[in-house]
Amino acid sequence: MYTCYKLFDKSGKMDKFKNLSKSIKIILLTLIIVLVTFLVVFFSERITSPLEEQYSKITDVTITYNDIEVEKSLPTSIKTNSPYSIELDLKYYTEQSDISFMTATHYVNFYVYLDNKLYYSYNIPENSIVKSGGSTMHDINLPINTAARKIKFEYIPTVKNLPTFNVDTIYVGQKSNIILDQLIHDLPSLLFSIAIIFIFIVLLITTAVQYKLSKKSNDKFIFITMLGALIGVYLLTQLFTVQYIMRTYPLRIYFIEFSTLTLLPFPALMIFKNRLDKRFDKIYTFLVYFIPFYLLFQYTILFFFDIEMKLLLPFTQFMIIASVSFIVYTIINSDKEKYPERDTLLLTFIPIFIVTIIIMIFYLIKGIFLFKEFFIIIICIFIGVQIKTLINNYINFQNEKLKNIIYKEIAYTDSLTKLQNRTAYNEFLKKFNKNKQSGFVISIDLDGLKKMNDNYGHQFGDAMIKIFSDYLKLITADDTDFQAFRIGGDEFFIFAKKEKSFDIENWLQPLRQNFRHANIAPDYNTGQSFSAGYFYYNCQNNEDISNAIHLADQKMYAEKFNNKKGRI
Repeated sequence: MYTCYKLFDKSGKMDKFKNLSKSIKIILLTLIIVLVTFLVVFFSERITSPLEEQYSKITDVTITYNDIEVEKSLPTSIKTNSPYSIELDLKYYTEQSDISFMTATHYVNFYVYLDNKLYYSYNIPENSIVKSGGSTMHDINLPINTAARKIKFEYIPTVKNLPTFNVDTIYVGQKSNIILDQLIHDLPSLLFSIAIIFIFIVLLITTAVQYKLSKKSNDKFIFITMLGALIGVYLLTQLFTVQYIMRTYPLRIYFIEFSTLTLLPFPALMIFKNRLDKRFDKIYTFLVYFIPFYLLFQYTILFFFDIEMKLLLPFTQFMIIASVSFIVYTIINSDKEKYPERDTLLLTFIPIFIVTIIIMIFYLIKGIFLFKEFFIIIICIFIGVQIKTLINNYINFQNEKLKNIIYKEIAYTDSLTKLQNRTAYNEFLKKFNKNKQSGFVISIDLDGLKKMNDNYGHQFGDAMIKIFSDYLKLITADDTDFQAFRIGGDEFFIFAKKEKSFDIENWLQPLRQNFRHANIAPDYNTGQSFSAGYFYYNCQNNEDISNAIHLADQKMYAEKFNNKKGRI
């Protein structure tokens, strides 16, 4: 009893050690994710290209609002509902010809002054569905050889109850250099987003076809790629290149941006719905239905009450954090024995959870989404874990396949002779009746086995069966037209997929001679034999093979009778 207790105690300590080891791994992974995240953000802001030297990024500015001046580093956000402005000295930027200023604005009317004279204006149309106008990219070409010395950017907020307004980086230089350099910066994210959206569409089509044909579908992979596709679409709305191309359609960017952000938790929840502990199924169902309802609610209050989707952004962020937190909680609280994928899922979503929290905290502090940098980290983690899972699943599948092959070989192979056994013979007949072929049915029975067993013992009787089987395997090994079975005791069945002209008796002669001269037992006179009967089965007659087997058996018994008669 004491020994059993000690063993249990050791086992318990071992389980605690394993759990501690996993916890340490998760903590280390978390620290690595945080470190990598900040390194990516830090170095991404410092990487330059040759084209970047051909234009300027205006980042350090003085923003004036409410009669105060504040030093800021762009991009940034400011807490005000009053007009705000940025003034720059043009003498630093007029050395080149064909100079353009490019920047994005958000929920504002935008005016540009040259020496206090209005040069460029953007006003949100009065009939706009969205009164704030959303986000717009501006391309301001300076007059050639301008004498102006000052340029002023004025922002007039159109939504009075927004807590903060974003101020984007201002680019100045030749337009072609700015656009090309930004395209180079955006290209990896652009290609990745388009690729994952394309994969989602292809998978959706193939799944629909698969479901139509077999009424089965792998919805897990659909929702995995849907999550990637939504993140990809959202990322596209944040890219300079896309904003520039869509600058005349700001409302399309507006609706796509907020709709995809709201829908992000939906596929993540669907991936785990009904796949973890049943206690959480009702909450998963509630959240899955709540998300599209919440999106519909946002559209309703926007169209009928002029309440901006941006105003609900804090609640949307809370919903995303709550959904990811709930997923992590359900994974942790699901039994590993019942749900073996739990640890893999945990390693997938804890980094996503951490990165999501970092994104939201950074937004609350600076009012800016660092989505591009974090997106790359999240997707790399997610895809990496999924690839690892797929590889593990593939290895497990191959192992199971190999086990099935081994088990099938054991189940279908005679342990003494290594020929196919009675089970394989029955399976052969079952398949044969569905896919009939013409050929010879051969029935063989060894002569004198009982005498061998009685006089020398069963081990020599087994030796007799094995020696015959070895000779049978020898003459059929190189010819795939032959299938040989030991169907019981000293009874053998052979099917030869040959033409009727094939000489079976001639084929049997080497087998008879080798078996006759085999030395099986000491002091045993050689001369052992077997009885064989055969019948040609013609599949064109559409008859059951059992009749052919019966006729072959009759011939075999007739030969056995003659063999016995000859030995008397």
